[in-house]
Amino acid sequence: MILICFCNYNRNNVNNSKIFVLFEKVLNSDSFIKKFNYLLSSASLFFVIRYFWLQGFSMSFDIKILFLSPLLWLAYLLFAISWCLNINNKKINKDYIFIWFSSLIGKYLPFKVGIPLFRISESKKYFDDFDTKRNIKTLIIEQLFIIFWGLYFGSLFFLPQNINFFVIAPVSIFIGLILTLLIGYIFKTFKQFVIVNIYILFGQFLILTYLVFIFEFEFGYFDLASVASYVLVSSLSLLFVGAPAGIGIREFLYIQLLNYSNLSYEIASFAIIIRIVFLLNEVFLTFITRMYSNLGK
Repeated sequence: MILICFCNYNRNNVNNSKIFVLFEKVLNSDSFIKKFNYLLSSASLFFVIRYFWLQGFSMSFDIKILFLSPLLWLAYLLFAISWCLNINNKKINKDYIFIWFSSLIGKYLPFKVGIPLFRISESKKYFDDFDTKRNIKTLIIEQLFIIFWGLYFGSLFFLPQNINFFVIAPVSIFIGLILTLLIGYIFKTFKQFVIVNIYILFGQFLILTYLVFIFEFEFGYFDLASVASYVLVSSLSLLFVGAPAGIGIREFLYIQLLNYSNLSYEIASFAIIIRIVFLLNEVFLTFITRMYSNLGK
């Protein structure tokens, strides 16, 4: 029902675009990769449900957690600005920002085709000379950088766990900035690379901070391993394109990492809480953005 509400786009424009024909072929194909991804996602989801069932799982969700949501909104805004600057020749355009937010719910479609489908269809409404190929290229770049910086902050999992987060945070940001400057210089795409990356770097850091506060709120203490490991597996799950929003795979990897680290199974509920919180926020942001966009027209 949610997807029906948010999939209100011009189908005539969609059918006229070659890229949509390609996505349709992917969705309807019986390729081995597609079947493998679906099977892996289903098996992982089954394992997660079975795991919690055998552990006698119970979870309490405090609605007050949602008051922390502005941190996530700000992180998403930085992602949106990064994509906007990349696709719009380093210029900020609020229409591109709205397009980015309106596509959020698309990640819950198989193969994550919803995000490019929504961005392309919405962009065609705003811009007559919109370049579909450039859209796809910038989206791929965005996703790769999001995965990269997610893995970067997720690697904090391997640090000694007695480190104070507010001590390691500025250090990780500083190293990230140096890394961005070096890579930009090496590949001779300094200005564009740095601009796009810095926004994503700080966006991922805000998400990490957001998760830290949620963990402390839920469990009453801070554990860097539990939070950083979730960021790590969350980024890895994005590589499994067949699983909508990494459902099942993300939770499966998180449980395995917790077991490997001998952490309490109760902490595994953190993955479920985050899944719920992110879904609620993404539905809300998509709905608000589309409502505002429609009213603006």
